Formats: sequence, C-alpha cells, structure tokens
Amino acid sequence: MSNQRCPVLVFLALAVSLDGRAFAQGAGAPTSSALQECARAYENSQEQRGAGAIFSARLELQRCRRDDCPAFIRSDCSRWSNEVEAQQPTVIFSAKRGSQPLTEVRVTIGDRVLVERLNERAVELDPGEYDFRFETSDGGRIVLHALIQPGNKDRLVQVEFAPSAQAQTAHVDQRPPRSAAHSAGSAEPTVRGPAAEKRAPAAPAGVLPWVFLAVGAASLGTGVGLSVWGHNQELHLRETCAPTCTDAQVQPVSTKYLLSNISFGVGLVSLSTAAYLFLRQPGPERIAEGALPVTVVAGPSSVQATYGARF
Repeated sequence: MSNQRCPVLVFLALAVSLDGRAFAQGAGAPTSSALQECARAYENSQEQRGAGAIFSARLELQRCRRDDCPAFIRSDCSRWSNEVEAQQPTVIFSAKRGSQPLTEVRVTIGDRVLVERLNERAVELDPGEYDFRFETSDGGRIVLHALIQPGNKDRLVQVEFAPSAQAQTAHVDQRPPRSAAHSAGSAEPTVRGPAAEKRAPAAPAGVLPWVFLAVGAASLGTGVGLSVWGHNQELHLRETCAPTCTDAQVQPVSTKYLLSNISFGVGLVSLSTAAYLFLRQPGPERIAEGALPVTVVAGPSSVQATYGARF
C-alpha cells in the first residue's frame, strides 16, 4: 500500500504546482479537487481491503474508477475491483420448522437488520465471525454463530426451529474446525434449536472406585507381608521347639496368620467393589478413565492379581 501511495502524492504535488495548467487542454479535464478525491479513494480502497472491510473497499474502488480520474488510477482500481469482487462473501439465510420452510423470519446481527423476511436473496457481508439472530413472529429465537470466510459465495446459513407452537430460544455454533477450509458456494449443515446446543455430558470419573481399588491393593499387600512373616516364624518354631512349643510362642504366629486372612478378605471385597463400580460406567468412558478389570486369586500361601484392558 505504501508503494502505491507514492505516485499518487507525486501526482498531486505536480497538479498543485502547475496550478491546473496541465489540464487546461479540455473542458472535460479533471480538476484539482477531482484529483484529490480520486487519490483518497485510491488509498482508502487499499486500507479498507487490508482491514478486511471488503464492502467498503468496493465503494472506494467505484469512486477511483470514474472517468475524471487519471488513467493509471482507473487502471489499478479496475484491477483491484475485480479482485475484491471475487473475495466478497455472500450469504443466503434459510429457516424451517420440521419440513415446512419459513419466510416470516427476521435476521439481525446486533442492531443491524440483514433481512426482514427470508426470500433466498444473497446478502453481502464482510469476512469474519457473526452471531446471526433468527426471530419468528411467535417469539422463537435462534442465535447462530458462524464464520464467514473471504470468497464464500451464496453461503447457506440455515436453522431449524422445533415443531412446536411454543417460543424457543437457542444458541448454536456453526464455525468449522480451524483446519477446515470453506469452499465457495458450499452448503452448511442444518442446525436445530435447543437440541442442537445440548451436548452429552461427560460421565464423571468418580473417586470412590479408585478408593476401593487403593484399599484393596494395600490390604492384599499387607496380607502378603503378614503371611510371609508368620510363615518364617512358623519355620523357626519347627526348628527350635516343635512339638513342645508353648502357647506363648505359638500365639504370635497364629495372630499373624489371622490378620493376614483378614487383610486378604478386606482386599478381595474392596477390589470386587471397585470392579463393580467401574463396570457400572459405560465402556468407552471406563477405558478413557483408566478402569482396569482386576482378577485376584488367593491361596493359602500366595496371592496373584492380574488386570487387563482392551485397546
């Protein structure tokens, strides 16, 4: 843009310094004020275009294509006009209730009224994100958020009101994924009223299953430790005092075996409860939340625990 301003400024400086003598050859020659207006439109068109204001840029380009503008300005503005014409997005609004198309629908963005009623005519808009508000005569309203990209021609923006006489209010989002590009003239999917904005809530992970899983694992570990400890003491008694060991010598071993069995029982119950709570959740959420099917096999002198998951 800065490169284009230079010839315009030079042109105006020459025009002023010559006091209009360069244009005294014909009654139709441009005046100094006409030159200034052409130059302003020439520069403003590029500023508006760079800011994404395609519609305003087109108006400026119309001004600098007039016959009283210098030839090089008319040439550039004509070329740029064709370029911004191709970039100008157009939108067609549509609404229906069930299978019945609606026409008595008002579409606005903020305080600006785009259409008072739907007529399948294309509306010119600058590129950008918009909150289109569709309002019916019975009070129904849907606000649709959509991204309009440069070059979108006859972009279909359509909503569907629920088949009910009661007024409804909804807010839906029609923006594409960031990586997706809209092709010119492509139709957009229909979005529905309240049902469209409702998303299935994610199943809560839940802390309780993990608590039982942790208690079960700790109890099994404690049971294994007590069982091994008691077994070692039992071997020691067999080597030293058996079969004449006193009750005082035997009692600690029996106590450790008893506590070991209790720990195994608590562990099995806790793990079974954890497995039940995990299995109550839907399959995909269970896998996503890390639930693992656990199998525990306890014997008189050993405990085996296995787990598995399907990927």
